[in-house]
Order: sequence, then C-alpha cells, then structure tokens
Amino acid sequence: MTLALPVPADRLPGARFRVAALGAGMLAVAGLCLVLPADGSAAARALEAGAAVALYLAFCCAVLLPGRSERSDGDGGWLVVHASQTGTAADLAAQAASRLAAAGLSARLVPLGEIGVADLAVARRALFVVATTGEGEPPDPAIRFHRTAMAAPADLSGLDYALVALGDSDYPAFCGFGRALDSWLQASGARPLTERAEIDAMMPASRTGWTRVLDRIAGPDISPPAGDGSAPWRIDRVARQSTGPMPDREDLALVRLVPEGPLPDWGAGDVAEISVGDSRRDYTIASLPAEGGLSLVVRPAFHPDGSPGLGTGLLTATGAAGRRIGLRIRANPHLRCPPLDRPMLLIGAGSGIAGIRAQLAARIAAGGGANWVVYGDRLPATSTGPQAELLAWHRAGWIGRLDLAFSRGDGERCRVPDRLRGEAETLRDWLARDAVVYVCGGADGIGASVHALLVEMLGEGVLQEMAARGDYRRDVY
Repeated sequence: MTLALPVPADRLPGARFRVAALGAGMLAVAGLCLVLPADGSAAARALEAGAAVALYLAFCCAVLLPGRSERSDGDGGWLVVHASQTGTAADLAAQAASRLAAAGLSARLVPLGEIGVADLAVARRALFVVATTGEGEPPDPAIRFHRTAMAAPADLSGLDYALVALGDSDYPAFCGFGRALDSWLQASGARPLTERAEIDAMMPASRTGWTRVLDRIAGPDISPPAGDGSAPWRIDRVARQSTGPMPDREDLALVRLVPEGPLPDWGAGDVAEISVGDSRRDYTIASLPAEGGLSLVVRPAFHPDGSPGLGTGLLTATGAAGRRIGLRIRANPHLRCPPLDRPMLLIGAGSGIAGIRAQLAARIAAGGGANWVVYGDRLPATSTGPQAELLAWHRAGWIGRLDLAFSRGDGERCRVPDRLRGEAETLRDWLARDAVVYVCGGADGIGASVHALLVEMLGEGVLQEMAARGDYRRDVY
C-alpha cells in the first residue's frame, strides 16, 4: 500500500520529521504483525493491542507535534551580515539588527568573513551591509569570502535577501564590492527582496535607500527621528606642530575636544564622525579616554582658490577653539589593539600618526609589548607634538625601534616605502614572530605605496591571508 501525502515532504516545514515519526510507528506495527500468534490466544490479543497503541502514537506524533524547520532560522529570523573597513557598515548592521528585534523578528549579527556558503545555504532571509575599499575591493575582513565563496556561483535558491552597499562617490568603483556581491547572490539563485541601496558614506543625505530597505524588511518605523546620533562637543584647543622657523599653514594641527556631557568610552582604532553641514568627516581618534579628552591630528586642506576644506576649516581655522560641534564616536573593533604577546609594526605618514599614537598609547597602558614604528612626514618637527612624542617613547623604551623618513628638508630625503625596502629581512623576522602590521594614513598615498611594497616583498596571496586573519590592518582614508 502507498501512503499519499497532499504536499511533498520536502516542501512543508517539519514535514520530513512528521513523516519519519509516522513511518517509525508503521514499522513497529509491521514488526509486531510478524510475531503475532495465529491462534487467537490472550498473547495474540495483547500483541494486537500493542500494535494499535504504536500506530496511534505514531499518528499523534505526525499530526500534533509542532513542525521542526530544517533551516537555522525557522522562526522567520534574519541573518544580518556586515563587511566593514572603518566600522560604518558594522555600525549600520547593528542598527538594523536592533530595528528587526524591535519589530519582533530575531536577527543574528555576523561579519561576512566569519561565514561561508554553507551558512547562507541554510538561511532563509539575510541582510547584507557591505563597504568597498580601494578600487572596488572588499574590506580586509571579507577578503577570504570574496576569494573563496564568490569564486563561482553557489546554490542559494532558498535565500531571500536585501543588500546595502557603502562607498565613496569620489572613487570610480563606487560601491564596487557591494555590486559584485549582489551579482554573485543573484547568480547563485538568491532572490532580492528590494532594489540594492547604495550609500555615499560621507553624505548622510544619501541614506534614503537605507531607510527604504529597513522599512521593507522590518516595517515602517513610526518612532520619532533619531537624528545622526551626534552629541555636542567643544573644541578645547588647537595647536600646530611646527616644522620650521616660520609657521606653515599645512603643518599638522593637534585638535583636542571635550564633550558637553560625560566623557564617553572608546578604544584605539575608533573613529570620530564630525558633522559638517549636510555631510560628515571621519577622523581616526588619536587619544584614549584616560587622557581626559578626545584628540585628533589634522592636516589642513585647501581648495585651489585658497579657501579651507570643510572639515579641516571647521576644526583648525583661526578662532576654532571654543567652537561647538556635533561629534559621534563610531566603534571599529577590526582595528582594536592586538594582545601584547604579539609584536606590532606600525606604519604611517602625515596625519596617520593619529592612529599610530592611539595604538601605542593602548599598548603602553597595557604594559608595552614589542613595537616597531616607521613614520614619515614632509619635514622634521621643531616643536612639541606627535613626532616629539614618538621620540620620547622611543627613548623610554616603549618603542623598540623607530625609523623616520622625511621627503623634504636639508637632511636625507626618503619616504616610508624606501625605509621599509631596506629592512626586508627585519620585516620577515617580525612576521615570523607573529607580528601584526598596522598602516595608517591616506589611501592614495601611504596606503597604496606600502601595500604595493608589501605585495612585492611577501606576495599578494600572503598579504590577503594576513588581512583575512586580522594580521594586516589598514586604517586608511
């Protein structure tokens, strides 16, 4: 006899579980029938009764027990996946997870670099919030996923998804990685729930697409607008790091800010978002909360007509001290200070000394560790400031090795890649000791030149694997 089901077992949530229960009961009945005596004795009647009970229990399991989804998110929950270089994508993903939870939907927040195709294949709904770095490249934590999972289409026919791509519209490959991920998901059979949203990370006004995606997956948000999350801060003081007898308008500026309320917490690698009209500017924080204020290192920028740039003008112009500004701290766990048992090579140039300083301050506060700094600027400083602080930390033993490079002036002229190239064997020795490499500065300047040199010295594959493990960290802008 054939048991006909109205719906195929693999199309009903938990159907295979129920069919298995019913089948187990039927097998029990068949086994009892094989041993039933044929004489109508009391033993035979007892076995017949046992068979009836087994069949009844199997029926109850098949009909009454709740279905068991074979997917990890059988409650209709969401997998919220982020790929972040500077923390913006991770921050937005966390906001999305909170919004989904407020709508009564479960959400699991996970970095793209910590999942694989198998995880996506068993998910029913996913939200991807991904940034792009460089020329359309994935953020460092997502390199392995890009190189392996996205090498060929997969079978994601059971996945519905939404995708938010972040980028910088000043670059030709705007949202390049987000677009590539979207194409791969569709080629793998996943179904987009809504059109891809693309956000210019520097322009809050471009986030209307983000709101559209959230409304689509979590329902309209009827709570009052939350604003941009910034709080009022005040510029406490602005000091210039002199590089000659006469002030230069492009000398690095040290800007110290204090909040109007309690001092919040942050860590090395975190970012200060400064509200500038309808846009914002991001700056790597150069200090720790224990210092009593938030410090930035800024290189004043100027337009061709001589007018100051928006962000640097706000922070460093004459009379900036005492100015009230909107500031929000954005966490960036990807760039947290590594454990002290791992040596750290810190590389930077210009205003990238901000990130180097914060990392070193965190390591010194924790006990020191082995630190090697390679830093470059246009000219040696002739006043107190970050350069002088590096020299003092070197004399005190907190920096085991300090290599400086200056591209101008009367002394030896060289750049950071030149200094590193001559230390290839030392670099390999530090990497053999499990060192973390941290680079901070302009993406098109120190970021690109040091990356090219490391590829030349170590190979693209090695560097990609280091980035995926978090051993090669780029704090570039």
